[in-house]
Amino acid sequence: LTFFATDIKNACEIKHYYSEIDYSFVSMAMQGIGKRYTGIEAGGEIKVSPSFNINLAAALTQAFYTTRPYIDLYSDNEVGPTNSTLNGARDTVYMKNYYLPSGPQTALMASVHYNSKKYWYATLSANYLARNWMDFAPTARTRDAVDNLVKDSEAWHAVVDQKKLPDAFTMDLYGGKSFRVNKYIKKAGNQAMLIFTAGISNLLNNKNIKLYGFENLRFDKEDPSLFGPKFGYALGRQYFINLSLRF
Repeated sequence: LTFFATDIKNACEIKHYYSEIDYSFVSMAMQGIGKRYTGIEAGGEIKVSPSFNINLAAALTQAFYTTRPYIDLYSDNEVGPTNSTLNGARDTVYMKNYYLPSGPQTALMASVHYNSKKYWYATLSANYLARNWMDFAPTARTRDAVDNLVKDSEAWHAVVDQKKLPDAFTMDLYGGKSFRVNKYIKKAGNQAMLIFTAGISNLLNNKNIKLYGFENLRFDKEDPSLFGPKFGYALGRQYFINLSLRF
């Protein structure tokens, strides 16, 4: 059982995107970022019998921003020492208490493992992932981005609320068997073993799992839906087969 808490202060990030304002690539420099990671991790094993084990693991975390940093937008069309921000002034990003897009903040796993006396084993595991948040566009969390919207209206919430990705459930199956080589080849040593292993991940072939998502850094305050978010999806069923000789 592990508890943890980590604070990061005064971090900086630079992101790049294309802007229609002056038809150029833009560098977005964000400074004064604070982050906090807290949580509990737990794991255990229950021995049901000499052959059966049940393994349990859980990670319950909270990772969120603790400050309202500011951003400067620099256009690649402007060069030299007079280079200034795209909109002429710094913007404050109202992102305090937004979740970090660091993957699922709740992860649960349970597995059943069987070991046979005849040199074979199998493991069936179930995994549940939840509270996975999309990466948001800081440019849409500024005062300028929402100055045309009525606070607490549906349109206002559509812009400023952080979106959560759907929860996911997967199952995996792994197994293997070992063979003593000298049982078939008498001249082989006692330590020689032929090991066969195989596994199937995402056993249910779920192709709708969103691993991550991020909003477009381009933001049109006249039409906030103009540039939609992007998502990365998990692969479907995957498998491996491995054969090795140990001596």
